[in-house]
Amino acid sequence: MSELSNISTGQYQEPEVVDNPDADLDWVDQWNYARAAGNKEMERKVVSDALQIPQEDIVDTPQGLAYKKDGKLHLVEPTDFNSRAWQLGADLAAKPGAVVGGAVGSVGGPLGIVAGSAAGDLVQSGIEEVFEGHERSAGEYAKSAGTEAAFAGAGEMVFRGGKWVWRSVKDKFADDAVEGVDEAYELAQQAESQGIPLTPAEVLNDRQGLNVQSWLRDLPNSASGKVDDYMASRVPHVATAIEKVVGTKSPQQAYNEQIARLNSSRTGMVEKRLDESSEFYNKAAGYKVKDMKPIVEGLKKQIDETSGTKIGSSLNRVYKAVTRMKDGEQIPKELIGELHYAKMDIDDMIEVAHRKGQNNNVRILTKVKNQLVDVLEEASSDYKLGRESYIENSAPIKSFDDGLEGSILKEGKKSSPQLSKLVFGPTSSPEAVKRLRTSIGNDEVFGDMVRAHLKTEFNKLNSSATGEVTNLGGLFYKQVFGSEYKRSLLKAALPSEQYKAINDLMTILEATGRGFKGNSTTAQRTLMNERASGLPVVGKLNASKRLQEWNFDRVSEKMADLLTNDYSQYELAQIAKQIREFARAGDKEGISKLEDALSAGAGLLGLQAARED
Repeated sequence: MSELSNISTGQYQEPEVVDNPDADLDWVDQWNYARAAGNKEMERKVVSDALQIPQEDIVDTPQGLAYKKDGKLHLVEPTDFNSRAWQLGADLAAKPGAVVGGAVGSVGGPLGIVAGSAAGDLVQSGIEEVFEGHERSAGEYAKSAGTEAAFAGAGEMVFRGGKWVWRSVKDKFADDAVEGVDEAYELAQQAESQGIPLTPAEVLNDRQGLNVQSWLRDLPNSASGKVDDYMASRVPHVATAIEKVVGTKSPQQAYNEQIARLNSSRTGMVEKRLDESSEFYNKAAGYKVKDMKPIVEGLKKQIDETSGTKIGSSLNRVYKAVTRMKDGEQIPKELIGELHYAKMDIDDMIEVAHRKGQNNNVRILTKVKNQLVDVLEEASSDYKLGRESYIENSAPIKSFDDGLEGSILKEGKKSSPQLSKLVFGPTSSPEAVKRLRTSIGNDEVFGDMVRAHLKTEFNKLNSSATGEVTNLGGLFYKQVFGSEYKRSLLKAALPSEQYKAINDLMTILEATGRGFKGNSTTAQRTLMNERASGLPVVGKLNASKRLQEWNFDRVSEKMADLLTNDYSQYELAQIAKQIREFARAGDKEGISKLEDALSAGAGLLGLQAARED
């Protein structure tokens, strides 16, 4: 262990490594967050509160934070902590061609310490034991699991806003690493059999990049650009090789292709409108307008009324567009072709005023436009036919723009949570969702969207509701499944078996709220614990006291699982079936079976707090 300089005396003394005094490590979580955020004040306060040491006795040293005691400076943790963290971060960044290397820097430079330490802890805590019995080497799994853990930690830090729960990373991402490395080897072997050059490391790096991209999809709008950055950073020949072997595209690729299709579809409609109306406009272009007096006088009047304002300046532009100078006089233009371009200028001004919410300007400009159009249509029947053709072909474009497809196109290449807000938003419809799902042709995209939608709705509920829970599942059920419209959108977005699983899940959620609603909170908790105690699938559980105690991550994992796991779907179906069968039970045995099902469902879906030891 390296020595630490005693700042006050200039002498060198061996620092004492201080063990964590708090068994649950909560203060270390907070400290790590403060360090990653570069918040020295918060960092000192956390350590001061945890170790009961005055802040003025806490000092920065080259080896890390230390505190004064007995004439020495004691490190808060072992001296190799930072070096281990930075080294692991450097190892990740050094991966040739990997998307993962840039992720630490992109999410935030200081995050390297925290992300690296998470992975380092995972490796040091017995990676060989975790992966014992698997055919790949522990080192291969450790490298993958360490990377997964680092980015999982980053996600936790963003979402918790100051609480980085690294303890939960180990088991979950160890499992993911096993699956990921095995998949990489299998894909590489398939590629070799087809004569496609692809190594396990290339597959693993590509998949890790996609994982980073999926985590970023859950961040606020500002992160959506990073999703595209990661997709653009994929090594082209690796992505192409994987697509050839697997035969399917990633969700993000499928989504991007859909954006291109929507853009092409809208462009086709616009070109059709232009082609069909231009035929008539071109015929009318050389016609002369006999009487321009109404439009010229109307413009002068509007200009006088709006003099000195921005709309007045705009109207002056229109006035110049419909007149020309001759011998110092303003003479009205007479050709329909010239006046049509003036009308198009007014259309552009109206659109700008609409976007800015300038309703009065829209009204004035529309009045001027209508006066001009009346004059043009009176002068030429061909111009009138062109207008009718244009309006007729504008209807499907407006329907497109106002509907789900148009909303998605406006969002562009943004992330799945943004897409989920549109698919389950006010501009959507079951028919539009079905069209979109068929067009994209990748149910994984819709699985992502449904999970993002459920999480968004839960977060709305969790942030707005307070107090003790008397209706555990009913609130959530109402939020996402409480109307025919909401159910119809989910049904259109999912394959039939997955919608059935969601339906069973919602039946359980709604029934837990209805079944326990009549009891007091204390009685409800007692009843749920009693009924759960005899169920091996649930075990002894402690029911949540408050809505904020719901563990959505646990519920979310179950939702994700039931979308892809046949056994989970069967498990939920059996509980839902029992709830439906005994929902109106009046006899003692029926009520008991209903309560068993309610408790099993609540425990299975994570609607209760952590297990009691």
